[in-house]
Amino acid sequence: MLSTLVFSVTRKCVAECDFCGVKCSPRIDERLSLKLMTSVMDEVSLFGTTPSIVFTGGEPFLFRDDLLKAVRHAHELGFGVRIVTSGFWATSLKRATEILNEFKEAGLNEINYSVDDFHEEYIPLEYIKNGHDAAVKIKMPVLLAHKALTSSKITIEYLESYFKHKFTVFDENKKNYRNSYLIKTSGVIPIGKNCNKVKEKELDYCYYPLGYMYRCDSILEDLVISARGTFQVCCGIPTNEIPELDFGSVEKYGVANLIKEANDDFIANWLVMEGPYGLKDYVEKKDKSIKFRKKYINNCHLCWDVLTNSKAREIISSVDDSKIKEITLKRMMYDQNRNNKKFFKKLLAEPIYA
Repeated sequence: MLSTLVFSVTRKCVAECDFCGVKCSPRIDERLSLKLMTSVMDEVSLFGTTPSIVFTGGEPFLFRDDLLKAVRHAHELGFGVRIVTSGFWATSLKRATEILNEFKEAGLNEINYSVDDFHEEYIPLEYIKNGHDAAVKIKMPVLLAHKALTSSKITIEYLESYFKHKFTVFDENKKNYRNSYLIKTSGVIPIGKNCNKVKEKELDYCYYPLGYMYRCDSILEDLVISARGTFQVCCGIPTNEIPELDFGSVEKYGVANLIKEANDDFIANWLVMEGPYGLKDYVEKKDKSIKFRKKYINNCHLCWDVLTNSKAREIISSVDDSKIKEITLKRMMYDQNRNNKKFFKKLLAEPIYA
């Protein structure tokens, strides 16, 4: 069931951060047109569900006029709307307040700011504070999307000192996203540029040892329209380098057809049923010479590592019939219990072991 529709508005960005999974850059002009975004929203609005819509990038505010029109269109169709931004435009509290008021009137429900050592190289922390305080001022839900390595300067404690305020850690289960001074913190996922330079001990910030051993709750739930106009079937962090998660042109095939294709796709279903840990386990049993890392931050980290490994991809592409039958049966059970919230809560709470 579709829960979030993500528009990766552009890969153009004012920053060029290490470990950017989308590999954004000021030199990339790839972007979605307003026409495509509104047509996708129109089609999805006919599905009978009202998923939240997220505009991200790159930096979506680089195309502020089209972004404003897209937010207004989403609001008119009844969608909740969130924007993820670097906050480069919040050069003063006055300017940030004016811009956010404009977007609030258009229907924006929530603003998220990316804040960490990597972004600070390009965007002063003062801008983030301006943007955050402006949101608090106009009573717009706001969240700091924070990540760090163990050696990072910008930690929650650092931000609390800079903002002169305590932050509340975002809790998906408690739905506390209406609070002010809300932060979602995690370890850095070492994918993208310079990922091989990260030492294992640097991954200990917010590290949860079993974090990668769960089913993926993003595949087929969070659907991404990439900056090049293709349909992707997860949150979008590792997908630009994984062709199996990209199902082609939305303009050419339409969202409904691509959703059907994705729901029938074996690898997408394998990730839903067993997560990337299931793929890793299968590959290791087939070829013990393939070695993976000992430490993974989360599902996205492991998914990227498995599905960008040429030897692992070769094994997965020639999966045997017994595994296909196993995943097919699991998907049938999944579909039969789709409306059983208690079943799904238990399913997602249980780690997968070999």
